[in-house]
Amino acid sequence: MKKLIPLFLALRCATWGFTQNCPQILSCQQGIQVFCDFSGNDTLLWNAAPATFSPDHQSPDLYEGVATLSLNVLGCKSAGPLKIAFKLFLDLNQDNLEETVISSAQLPQSGYFLYNNAFELNGPGGTPYFFDRRTVTDSLRYSFDLQIKEQGDTSIASIIWHNLAFPNATITPRLPEGKHRIEWTVEQGGQSTSCGYLIRIRDCSAPLVFCKNSISASINPDNALAEIPVSTLLDYVSDNVTPNALLDYGIRRANTGIGFPVDSNGVAQSTLKLGCAFNGSTQIAEVWVKDKAGNTSTCETVVAVEAGSVACVLDPPKICAVPYNNKDAMMDGVQYRLIWTEADSMEHYYQMPNINPACSELDSFPESDYFSIEPFKDTYPLNGISTYDLVLMSRHILNIQPLDAAWKIIAADVNRSGSVTNFDVVETRKLLLGLNDRFPNSPSWRFYAAYCQFPPNPFDGWCPWVLTLDYLPKENYASSYYFYGLKVGDVNGNAQLVDSLVNKELETRAEQVLQCPDTLLEAGAEATVPFYVRGGAEWLGCQMEISYNPEQVEIESLKPGMMGRLSPDQMALPTQGRFALSWSDALPLILTPEDALFSLRIRAKHAFRLSEVFNINEDRLKAESYNVQGEAIKLLLDFDSKETARSSHTIWPPQPNPTSAGTHFTVQMKKEDSLVLQVYDLQGKIKYEFRQVLPAGNHLLEIPENALQTSGLYGWTITTGDVKNSGKLIRL
Repeated sequence: MKKLIPLFLALRCATWGFTQNCPQILSCQQGIQVFCDFSGNDTLLWNAAPATFSPDHQSPDLYEGVATLSLNVLGCKSAGPLKIAFKLFLDLNQDNLEETVISSAQLPQSGYFLYNNAFELNGPGGTPYFFDRRTVTDSLRYSFDLQIKEQGDTSIASIIWHNLAFPNATITPRLPEGKHRIEWTVEQGGQSTSCGYLIRIRDCSAPLVFCKNSISASINPDNALAEIPVSTLLDYVSDNVTPNALLDYGIRRANTGIGFPVDSNGVAQSTLKLGCAFNGSTQIAEVWVKDKAGNTSTCETVVAVEAGSVACVLDPPKICAVPYNNKDAMMDGVQYRLIWTEADSMEHYYQMPNINPACSELDSFPESDYFSIEPFKDTYPLNGISTYDLVLMSRHILNIQPLDAAWKIIAADVNRSGSVTNFDVVETRKLLLGLNDRFPNSPSWRFYAAYCQFPPNPFDGWCPWVLTLDYLPKENYASSYYFYGLKVGDVNGNAQLVDSLVNKELETRAEQVLQCPDTLLEAGAEATVPFYVRGGAEWLGCQMEISYNPEQVEIESLKPGMMGRLSPDQMALPTQGRFALSWSDALPLILTPEDALFSLRIRAKHAFRLSEVFNINEDRLKAESYNVQGEAIKLLLDFDSKETARSSHTIWPPQPNPTSAGTHFTVQMKKEDSLVLQVYDLQGKIKYEFRQVLPAGNHLLEIPENALQTSGLYGWTITTGDVKNSGKLIRL
């Protein structure tokens, strides 16, 4: 009996613990659940204009796929009835807004859905539309329902279709194409839990394509080209969903690229062009067909280029480089060399001549089985690099705003580690601060053979940085070959392609003033000199280089400001007479005119005023800050006295003023308090009003451009606590 007591207590505790955890959802889908469907489109389902619309097919007839939506729930027998409910949110016009909901609490009648009811708070609402337009009686139309089956101690809830005539016959629903969302709710004994996830209905069936066995083509004497449209090579094309007229067609010579053929602008390459180099030859053409879901199929055919009377003069193939982010532009100053191995097993090199600033030509064909062409450019490491690139890199690392192109990710990997990390941010900042004059493990530009396309995550793939060609008769080479180039560290792609334009001011920037007290120092005196942002600002980063006369002043130390967001490693004295700053953050920071951006601890060797010694120098680094829109703002330096800090709330005048667009006010709240901002015209009519309780801290109050619709004079008033400020605002 004594041995049974612990077992009884253990079972009692286990039962008590189990009761506390019910109901339980046994498995909740993580991420997006993709339903990959291979069936054809049914024009009688989910075809309800104007509620439904497919941008891909420009039609209200949505493709539909089978979607199994179910949930396994573990309840407690002693906790009362188990209640399971669902809400299925649908985006029927594919504008990324789920406007329609089908709820188990208020199911629509057979064959219908209630369009645009997702935002109704009091009742089903919405406009009824047929999702089942089959020519049957209403009792035979499909209707949504919730089915719950018991399997042991587990309840299995499923979304089903059935009809009123045969309610026990159920089928799995077919949901329309696009991205949708499901929310499950489970309640029992006063306890509730939920599960939600995204749903994607995707067509996974590739087009069916057959090529003709062979065709003949002649070189046109007018342009010395045989131009073969892809349509002339097709024998049969069909797709389960996408009409033939909306399919994308591409063509290339076989084994000259990977993936769907596109030109330098990403447009489908639908014509095969064969020049004099192919006169009298037989080529294999690779034909591609892609549907609107991105599924592709290929076939091959033989193209016989007839030997004609055209006098083809073979020019040496051109070798050029274009940037990843602007494939219509040529890169200047790229050097190319030929690399090959001869019978002595030694590697040999030949510097290829440049026929213009952008291209070279293959004027030599070494008698080796194959040879490679390698581009190289290592000039102006700072070209295109600013502190804003560090902002973008940090936002990518923290997954706040991932970089949206493979070339940007490669450019951010400055240390060539095969990943983008804070080490890349550190190396780039050292270059900006002047602590290094180049990247330690990379030339300033990198190149990749243009025929190779990186996957979205370039570290999952590999592209060669040389172009390797077989030794062939000259007529078998293409007329031109291309490389894609990217500037290392330049994540937003604003590097100059011509070296003579580097560091040139090519566009006008908005301006903001840094303010410093114009202190008079005697010889031997020491002082801490703060730098402030006049009018306040909201920044993601800034950079500048200040020059000074080391014969007159010595900088003893650097003191970060900005409430701890600026760290010592973001400031440097790279050489005597130069102070450099490069601050960035993944999240914006609001600065008031009372917040010191940074301070310099200095000692005067001779008597001087600060304005006689310090000035901004843009020979190497542009002095600029970056607002939340990523716009670069030119920084100017002005020497003046700083306002004395106030004990109550502080309101600064609008910046900019006058303005050609919107403006902003900087406000410092000493404590939580209500604030009212009003902007009004000369007749006293309020054009913009902002009312809110603001917490203690710094705030930037934006006045949008559309609030100041016409040029002229406006008045403004801000009231908070016992502080009231007012003034004039000019709209240019």
